[in-house]
Amino acid sequence: MNTASKTGQGRARAATAPAAVLAAGLLLAACSGGSAPARTAGGGARAGRPAHSSTSTPATWAPGVTAAEAAAGTSTGTDQAGITPWLTPVASPGPAAARSQGCAALHDPGWRAECVRVDTGRAVLTGVVESRSSAGQPPVWRAVVWREQGQQEVETMAAGDPGVPLWEWAAVRSADLLGNGHRELVFGFVGAGSGAILDLDVVGADGRDLLGSQMAVEHGAATISGRRILTYHPVYRDAEPNCCPTGGAARDTVELRSGTWVVTGSEPVAPLGPGHPDFPDDFGPPRLR
Repeated sequence: MNTASKTGQGRARAATAPAAVLAAGLLLAACSGGSAPARTAGGGARAGRPAHSSTSTPATWAPGVTAAEAAAGTSTGTDQAGITPWLTPVASPGPAAARSQGCAALHDPGWRAECVRVDTGRAVLTGVVESRSSAGQPPVWRAVVWREQGQQEVETMAAGDPGVPLWEWAAVRSADLLGNGHRELVFGFVGAGSGAILDLDVVGADGRDLLGSQMAVEHGAATISGRRILTYHPVYRDAEPNCCPTGGAARDTVELRSGTWVVTGSEPVAPLGPGHPDFPDDFGPPRLR
């Protein structure tokens, strides 16, 4: 399977060489120190935790924090200078596989995979995330979009490097984000390290381009709610280290408007405990087969 490597990106999350992976490990070891810019050095929101809920008084912003400042934890393409999506188009003609064999034909031998199939109204697409582990090495992940074409599946977009562990994991889900009775593929990429960036790429239409721009959430998680994506993240004040945000936590609402993802609202959620927060999360580690 041909895959597209993401290079030339901002942030250390776009590492494309073993030295960059080592640097991510050093950042993880130093997660208790540093200033706010270090938070963007790749990382992963943990999954498998219960959804966060409040049993105390209603949440409010921490003193001095505004909704606009809190919403800065969610980025949406136009405010991510120099950052491009992970998924990129595959040169045509792309690799092909037999449609009758289903998911088994869409991932490489020796890799474990999860597949999600959707009808976008223009094409039938299958999103695949696959992973392979080597002894003593971090797992390697890849993500691929396939489009049904006659009796074949044709690869249209891909992300990842077969030899470099770019993410802690990748996941794929489906949603009707256009509200038209059809569905799109939503890929989540969780980087390895202390920076905890969750990137979201949405693919629809004929499977050759993203729907809107990429979204990114710092130290957070995301869920799908109808036509909206809800993101959750701690709120950092200027120069605060990765370990210790004091601005509380926020839930941002992200919607597609005129072809662009826009944060349309931000509200506080109840204060969280120390360490990584237990935010609601639809993009935890997938169940691979």
